[in-house]
Amino acid sequence: MFKKIKSLFTRKCVAEFNDSDLWNLDLTIAKFVLPRLQEFKKNNTGYPGYLTEIEWEEMLDKMIYAMQGIVDEFSAENILACDAHFDKPEEHWVKVRDGLCLFGEHFMELWD
Repeated sequence: MFKKIKSLFTRKCVAEFNDSDLWNLDLTIAKFVLPRLQEFKKNNTGYPGYLTEIEWEEMLDKMIYAMQGIVDEFSAENILACDAHFDKPEEHWVKVRDGLCLFGEHFMELWD
């Protein structure tokens, strides 16, 4: 019995992703998070108690902007088609960075 329990805790997980997902992990994560954040905002029924509903929605918008900015700029389709817009103004990248910081700061509040 002890061996069975031990094997449950020591079992190795098998990676279920393509190695190419690791080449641009930031893009892979942004593509995963973006539609979920959008749906979360649309269907969210609450907000952290230390924020107002408006403040929370504004933060979610900034997080969504950041993820969309990464997807738009760094998706393989845009880069291969030479359609990436790396000449975006500094203000755009500051907003992307700020949205990513908010995502990290409020990660534990992303539940409904």
